[in-house]
Amino acid sequence: MKRSISILVGIIIVSTSTFAQTIADASQAPAVPVEFVMKGRQAVTDYLVDQVNWVSVNFTGASIVGFQSSFLDTNTLFNQGYIHKGSFSELSDAVAKTPFSAQVVPRPEGFYDITAEIKFIDLNSKILLQGNGYLDINGMKGDGHIDTSFNPWVMINPYISIKFSNPINAAKWVGRNWATPQDFYPNYDNASIITVPSSILGDGYLVVADQSGSVQALDLSSGYVLTGKLVLAVLGNLNSNDIRVLKNPTSLAFENLSFYKSGGQIYGRVPLTELIIDKNAVVNFEVEVSVWGIDQKVTPARAFVKSIYINAKGGGSNIDAEIPRGYSITLAPGIYHIRLDYSDVLDWDQDPNPKG
Repeated sequence: MKRSISILVGIIIVSTSTFAQTIADASQAPAVPVEFVMKGRQAVTDYLVDQVNWVSVNFTGASIVGFQSSFLDTNTLFNQGYIHKGSFSELSDAVAKTPFSAQVVPRPEGFYDITAEIKFIDLNSKILLQGNGYLDINGMKGDGHIDTSFNPWVMINPYISIKFSNPINAAKWVGRNWATPQDFYPNYDNASIITVPSSILGDGYLVVADQSGSVQALDLSSGYVLTGKLVLAVLGNLNSNDIRVLKNPTSLAFENLSFYKSGGQIYGRVPLTELIIDKNAVVNFEVEVSVWGIDQKVTPARAFVKSIYINAKGGGSNIDAEIPRGYSITLAPGIYHIRLDYSDVLDWDQDPNPKG
């Protein structure tokens, strides 16, 4: 049996918790100038309340079929007492004075299941504030008419769109307490706007890069602006376990290199050797490498030498050849790459049980 229900919105309470986050659609985020964002959540809330143009109240739940909505436009709100734009108390009173009605039926268990959702919306149909409440229905008039009320908790939209005065390339939020940084990029149709969660308001820095490459950090708690500094980085010598560089060496012997044995197989990593030679030098490729933990040494089965650069004054010539085992050769001044092939040794990446 259908019953008519009259609903009165009671006191509207502003919540700062995550309760009442009924909308999580970033496309409905209201635009807020960056100067308000830099002053924190309260300043953003003050700005959003001032932008309210109309109010939507929607009813859902098991006791309601479909989606029943009611709207309060600017004129209705004004007639109900919302005189001073931006006054939340007048706005709340105006909504509270407006009765709403809906057709409802009880659940099979005998109680009514109705949730009300309220949205405060701007001229661009963006949701400024929102909230919800559960209707507690305990009594019924003899004519089948039910009266009830609810006190919704409201909060600002979980997302806001920050408006900058000029187009930007990107932004990054860096919060306190080692919060995970978040990257943001301009909206597709407006390079002066980024959409961010309202949860970052009042916390950390919003680091912004404009289209000229300049970087500023906006302190979201104090409103201070930190200007980016130019960092000139000079890299030192590169190190690698894949390449070693020897200049005028007396030997190709490896320092701090040993193989290891696991499951009957010898593993290790032999780096490519780059030789820098300033004068003629005899190079012996018989380079022994010890096997850790056992009394065993391994020598290369083959060796290869390739010239990268030959000093013409040294009388040498380009070379790219395999050197027979046991042989030594004389290299002219230049730069060479030496590959030593320990054929019975597998790279440690191939060890199914690596030794950490």
